[in-house]
Amino acid sequence: MQVLPSQVSAFSCLSNHICLLTWGELAVGSLCESPMHVPLFTLSLCRCSISMTAVSLATYTRKQNMRAYTLVGEEWLLIVREQRKNTQMLSSRISNAFQSTVDKFGRLDIVINNAGINNEKNWEKTIQVNLTSVIKGTYLALEHMSKEYGKEGGIIINVSSMAAFLHSPHQPVYTATKHGVIGFTRAMADASSLGNYGVRINVLCPAFVDTPLLHSVEHEDNMGKFVKFKDDFKRSMSKFGVLQPSLIAEGMMRLIVDSSLNGAVMKITCSKGIHFHTYEPMSA
Repeated sequence: MQVLPSQVSAFSCLSNHICLLTWGELAVGSLCESPMHVPLFTLSLCRCSISMTAVSLATYTRKQNMRAYTLVGEEWLLIVREQRKNTQMLSSRISNAFQSTVDKFGRLDIVINNAGINNEKNWEKTIQVNLTSVIKGTYLALEHMSKEYGKEGGIIINVSSMAAFLHSPHQPVYTATKHGVIGFTRAMADASSLGNYGVRINVLCPAFVDTPLLHSVEHEDNMGKFVKFKDDFKRSMSKFGVLQPSLIAEGMMRLIVDSSLNGAVMKITCSKGIHFHTYEPMSA
């Protein structure tokens, strides 16, 4: 990740910030480090992709009594890690994660709603994790950060996908959830601006990323009847390429440090790198 001289002061100002990340399979390790390989902020992890294989945390030192991990001397609180086979408790788990973070660190400054699964067979769970949890996480973030609630403001990043622009017959419900994340985020960004919440709300849309989620599309127990279209999905991967998580982390950091961005739709692809989607003004 390249840092411009003008960005150094912006990065350093994050050193005392508290960030809650709902945990999918995306860029956890890369996000936690600055380009200078030192932690930028205290990170609280909430494991919401509850049916997926846990992200490897082999480089972290586990403290069993606190369920915490340590890297470069910084303590990161791991609130939720257990796997579950259903989503009935997802809403309360997210609420508990927010409250536990605030109880431990005293406040919340940044929320990244990143949890995601790809399951067309159990499509209701996909909606619950990919869209409902983003909505829940955004509302909880506002309760803990919005000036409307007497707080000091903050930053929300909701993670969507280029699937919202490049629909695939292989994953119709996943595609629908990612469309929903963009629409919800843009509407909430307008609400924040009009309501003077003091919270910037943006959305990040990566293309194919090299994570375990990418390999789940080959399994019938994940994709159901749509698994027969997996070759079409593989052709799309070959055409558009696969991103490294470090580039996603760079995009997230840009959304965090650029105070001019609210309601932005960041796209990350192999061909264009980090860029922004533009919308034509509506006409009567």
